Amino acid sequence: MSTPYPSLGKYQIIQEIGRGGMGAVYKAHDPFLNRTVAIKVLAPHLVWQQTFVDRFLREARAVAQLRHPNIVDVHDVGQDGGNYYFVMAFLPGQSLTHLIGQRGRLRPAETLPILRQLADALDYAHSKGLIHRDVKPANVMFDERGQAVLTDFGIVKAAQESRLTTAGVSIGTPHYMAPEQIQGKDIDARTDQYALGIIAFEMLTGCVPFDAATTTAVLYKQVNEPPPSVTAFCPDLPPGVQIALSRALSKSPAERFASCGEFVSALRQAVSQPARPVAPPAPVQLVRPAEPKRQATPAPRAAAQPRLVATGPARAGGGVPVLLLVGAGIVALALIALVVVALVAVALSRKPTPTVPLPAAAISPDNAAKTVTLARLGIKASSMAFSPDGKWMASGSDDKAIKLWDTSSWREAVIFIGRSNRVTSVAFSPDGKLLASGSDEKTVQLWDVPGKREQRTLVGHTGTVWSVAFSPDGKLLASASDDDTVKLWDVSSGREVRTLVGHAGPVYSVAFSPDGKTLASGATDRTVKLWDVSSGRELRALTGHGDYVNSLAFAPDGKTLVSGSRDKIAKLWDVSSGRELTTLRGHTDWVMSVAFSPNGKILATGSSDQTIKMWDVSSGRELCTLSGHTGRVYGLAFLPAGKLLMSGSDDGTLGLWGVQ
Repeated sequence: MSTPYPSLGKYQIIQEIGRGGMGAVYKAHDPFLNRTVAIKVLAPHLVWQQTFVDRFLREARAVAQLRHPNIVDVHDVGQDGGNYYFVMAFLPGQSLTHLIGQRGRLRPAETLPILRQLADALDYAHSKGLIHRDVKPANVMFDERGQAVLTDFGIVKAAQESRLTTAGVSIGTPHYMAPEQIQGKDIDARTDQYALGIIAFEMLTGCVPFDAATTTAVLYKQVNEPPPSVTAFCPDLPPGVQIALSRALSKSPAERFASCGEFVSALRQAVSQPARPVAPPAPVQLVRPAEPKRQATPAPRAAAQPRLVATGPARAGGGVPVLLLVGAGIVALALIALVVVALVAVALSRKPTPTVPLPAAAISPDNAAKTVTLARLGIKASSMAFSPDGKWMASGSDDKAIKLWDTSSWREAVIFIGRSNRVTSVAFSPDGKLLASGSDEKTVQLWDVPGKREQRTLVGHTGTVWSVAFSPDGKLLASASDDDTVKLWDVSSGREVRTLVGHAGPVYSVAFSPDGKTLASGATDRTVKLWDVSSGRELRALTGHGDYVNSLAFAPDGKTLVSGSRDKIAKLWDVSSGRELTTLRGHTDWVMSVAFSPNGKILATGSSDQTIKMWDVSSGRELCTLSGHTGRVYGLAFLPAGKLLMSGSDDGTLGLWGVQ
């Protein structure tokens, strides 16, 4: 599409990529940071109201403070002549509207992860006092990794508070607006939950619950009519899905869930239950619990499908069969209960396994939550890693043990026992089938995860192996050692491929770039070295630290490298040029562990000062400090989905943090 202006401020407009009642969105280029951005320019008829402009700018600045992987980053807010605009991260993926249009009904397994990401984003924004007000599929984009990202905060609030009634301005979107929003009543976080409920209905069925030929008719239905039964559209869905949706879509905000996350959790639990049979036998219907009082109003195309209505208490003329069935059911339930009690007693007689609930605290500047203890090991948790599918978390310690934790329950599932006293490092292969561990025995051990056994031991180092890392294709393994070298191993054969020599002291950390072409190593000689993997040639040495380099990690896009050091700082480096980008200062002791979030926007650093700090990668700004460990934080790892951060400490605990 053509554009009415070649540039806005410093941004060079490339093309128009969207348009709505509030304005147009353009793809643009930021020449100073050499990146592609998206710019939303307010429609000309809006900028004539100064009240609206003032409110918009104030709200946009508030939104720019949000830091969440499922909320679009707002980089800048500006004015160029009579044009007011804000600059966002450019998301190359499609919108949820496009996905539903292409696919129609989505499977619950596809729907729930998207809803969870949106709920996390909304609950985070609500905790900051911000209400979206226009949650809809068109405002949900997907990034390059397929993660849902919520866009367009702020404009609707500014429009509502300015009492805009200009023709063409849609204050909210009728198909997704809550009754209280339509009626001009006070709105809060539950208003966004209502819209999320509409999206859930649409994803599960392929159509919105309230539709009509005119906008006025749609708004009338939103305020006055109960939502149709989702099981009338899709009889294969469990009945609990309808119960969860009905609560989220209640006309009264007080009857909705306490948070968006609670709604999605209820929906997830409902989906896990058995589906309702399409034509159940009459006796089963007689004793089923009653449906919610609100009656279903299925769409015309679904009217011919059987409606499954469960009766309530026994009625006159049918009491005896019902009582017999109820009595039989009670006896059956009692027998089942006895069996369950027996099974629980057997389970409790075995070795207890620690479990923890998922934390509700968000990582934010005002976070006051402490660590949730996953396990009190009584030993030093020296390292940890998640399997690529997120099913397992491995932890290494000082008692020879490598433990695998089932992340669905956080129960200890498998224990590998090494030959040495100290397991210094662990890493999963890209397919999750192998686990590598380094030790003070000067060897690397490879473990067969599905087979729960040792596969082989790699021998060749003459000092403690401090760090191990698999190449992205899983064919190579790198190990860093006290013997001042890095070794590359062929994983399939266990053969040593080459030894990288160049450091003037023990090598403490090693990491592959995401494309597998570059290897980084950090050592006591205060340098970070970059190596060409195919040839073993040293590409460059990164200097600037004042003490040992303890930890390294590449950003997911491979463009940035972080190094943590005993000099109490972490540094961000440009990989292609070797240029130092940012120095992160704030810890009061060694930076012993570093980890990027899966989307690369957040960096976690763990220190001997017993704290974890979270940083905004793009700006280098410290987001918050997480306190709770009483020992040095040796290990950090994000769950692949990015919602959980694990920390390991020599206080004998593993910490679990919710990242919202």
